[in-house]
Amino acid sequence: MAKKELVKYVSYGLLSKIDNYALQRMIQLVENSGMKEEDFYEVELGACPHEGKQRIFIKDIQDKECDNEVCTWCSHSVDEQVISYKFADASGNLVQIFCLESEALELAEGNK
Repeated sequence: MAKKELVKYVSYGLLSKIDNYALQRMIQLVENSGMKEEDFYEVELGACPHEGKQRIFIKDIQDKECDNEVCTWCSHSVDEQVISYKFADASGNLVQIFCLESEALELAEGNK
C-alpha cells in the first residue's frame, strides 16, 4: 500500500494576518500533536503578555501526550482563532487545512 501524501493548505486570510515564523511554529505544534485523519483542532492565537511574542494554544487535545502551547518571537502578534482539519480527499491523499475561524464559518454558511 502506497503511503498517503500530506497536502497542506493555508488560507489567504490566515497568511495575511499571522507572522510567517509564528505560522511555521503553529504548523509544527499541530504536527507534533499527532493529528490524525478526520481530526479537527481549534488553535487560539493571542498576544503573549511578554512583548514581541505570539502565544499559540491548541484547544481540547487532553487525551494526547504532547505540548499544546508555545510562545514564540515574531514581528507582530495577533489575536485570532484558527481551525485545522485533516481529511482524505477523493484520490486518497491526506489534506490538512489551516484557516481563520471566520473563514471556516463563511464556508459552512455557503454550503447550506
